[in-house]
Amino acid sequence: MIMKLGKLLIVVATIILLFSFSWAPPSFAADCNPGSPANNSGRPVPPDYCWITGSYTCDNAQVGCYSSSGGRASGGECVNDENQQRTHGFACVHGTHCVGAGTCTPNAPTCTITGPLVGYTNAPTYYTSTGSVWPTLGNISRVESWQSPTSNQSWAGFCNSITTSCSGTTTFSSGTGTYYVICKSFATYIDSTQQQCTGNQFGIPTGWADCGNQSRITVTVNGPDLTAPTFVSISATPTTPTNTNSITFTTNVKELESGLKTVNIFVNSDPNGATSGTWTRLCPSTGCITNTVYCTSASPCTCSYSGTTGTSISCSGAVWSGTTEGKHAIRVNAVDLANQTLDNQQAMLFVVDKTAPNGNTLSVSPNSPAFTSQVQITTTASDPGTQASGISQIITYINTATNGSNNGSWVEAGRCAISPCTVTWAANGWSTPSTHLIRSDIFDMAGNSRTSALTTTYQLSATYSCD
Repeated sequence: MIMKLGKLLIVVATIILLFSFSWAPPSFAADCNPGSPANNSGRPVPPDYCWITGSYTCDNAQVGCYSSSGGRASGGECVNDENQQRTHGFACVHGTHCVGAGTCTPNAPTCTITGPLVGYTNAPTYYTSTGSVWPTLGNISRVESWQSPTSNQSWAGFCNSITTSCSGTTTFSSGTGTYYVICKSFATYIDSTQQQCTGNQFGIPTGWADCGNQSRITVTVNGPDLTAPTFVSISATPTTPTNTNSITFTTNVKELESGLKTVNIFVNSDPNGATSGTWTRLCPSTGCITNTVYCTSASPCTCSYSGTTGTSISCSGAVWSGTTEGKHAIRVNAVDLANQTLDNQQAMLFVVDKTAPNGNTLSVSPNSPAFTSQVQITTTASDPGTQASGISQIITYINTATNGSNNGSWVEAGRCAISPCTVTWAANGWSTPSTHLIRSDIFDMAGNSRTSALTTTYQLSATYSCD
């Protein structure tokens, strides 16, 4: 009996102990925490952190956090799904932050400014400012660009746009030294509220937010840029000489200081390679296809750069349509932001030849008719015109028809790259007596050709003649 009573007391004590330490679900604090004295490790919990009782896990991105399986789950988990956040009692979603316990507000806009870190006193410098805001919460209503000497706060605005991006140039009028160049961004939210940010390095004024580290740069301004761009190379497709009606040019120039403003390619009308004729600007057919270049197709068209500097800058797509015969000077003109000019008036001499070559003479040895195993065939040709491209190839053929017609197959006897061109027809094995048609095709360097430019017939005898 005593043993049974003891067992009963142990059971009762165990039940009491279990009720004293029963599990309870964790109590979630508000998703936004204005600041807690300390967590269970004695560390202070900063403001604007998602907070679970006894722990904080998420950073200022405010993606929301929760504890799974009734516990901390590795210190809590940051989640991206808004429904999941709501399930766990959190309301601060992407693009918002805490302004008090349980209260969230949209984040202020941000902006990024890009452009050169070096400027020149005699040249405008090109910068682009781009604003951003969380897309489901609002829109950028305005973006601005400003600059000021670092020595004193004297801001001058140089770009203002009601779109998300603003591109423009500024001149550093206070002379050499360092300048701050910043962007400002303005946003209107879906609840009609508005916020604004600035990259002001002197300090963020009341009522403004900080646009972030990418909203400000420091520019070193040097003395005047007195160096013009330099010519590097020019190429054409197709290459010179050609007989085509359309040629596309690509040029490379170098600009290392203030930045490149424009590049243009011209052709001269003089057919002898002189620069005394009329210069015509070559417009791109589909725009200049190259890095950081935009083109205008207006007349006259211009390949324009955004203050680009580098070891070699390319402008391609300048098309010469409706080409005219002759040797033409191709000119490259480049201007930098300080208006220093490169003007290479004979960057290339390009030959356009649209006239086919002529066949002059076609002779054979021995004379026809002949009982022979070899026939020497000589062709002379010329390429007309004062700026002719020249003979590139002469090909001589023999027709297998035995009656002197062209009804058989053409067999090549030989070819040359010069005029006169002498080839050997190995006639052994050809039936005799027979008469065969001989022809010569002539080509020039520009791709023009004259098929059957010269023809003659040759009679192979069956027996040797003593005549």
